[in-house]
Amino acid sequence: MMRIALALSFVALACSPRDEASPKAAMTSRPAPTTPIDCRALLTAWVVEGTLADSAHGIGQCTAADATAVLGDGEAGHGRLGGTGRDWTRWQRGEATVRAFWGADGHALLVVIDRPSAGDASAWRARLGEPEATWPSRTKRMDWTIKDHVFAARGITASIGESLLEPPVAPSLQALYLYEPTTVDAYVSDLGGKDEWTRKFPLR
Repeated sequence: MMRIALALSFVALACSPRDEASPKAAMTSRPAPTTPIDCRALLTAWVVEGTLADSAHGIGQCTAADATAVLGDGEAGHGRLGGTGRDWTRWQRGEATVRAFWGADGHALLVVIDRPSAGDASAWRARLGEPEATWPSRTKRMDWTIKDHVFAARGITASIGESLLEPPVAPSLQALYLYEPTTVDAYVSDLGGKDEWTRKFPLR
């Protein structure tokens, strides 16, 4: 009888359902944490290598320390962006000028690449599709008509220029404005999308 009782107890234990609410079960069912943005790789791709991605997501996580690690020491300054005073840092890289505007928390609000080293950007521009808005660019060039093509949901504004000289040349990428994806209205009001001060960049 003792052997029968033990055998029945063993069967009952083996057949009982597992406790899915146990801490171990709950722990293994949690989603994996979001992979953090590698800001230095992101800045290297956009600024140094001239890689044209379909979104600037993650640029708002980058700090001055990240930018310095990639671009070296820059010139510090202060100006207004969207009606608010902002610190900025500027770097010169060959013909390209890079300026980053910083938020109060020390993270990038806007990264401007003037004369980016992206080469032919026609395929990239076509891939982005229709912009959410266009207007006369903040970037000015003699003998060029330049418009800002705003892809706010991608965090990208591309200044595309058309030459007024003869013979005609293909439209070219004159400047890039990179920011965390947002709306057109927020880009204008908070990030100086139409600021005259920013428009005169890099003359000031």
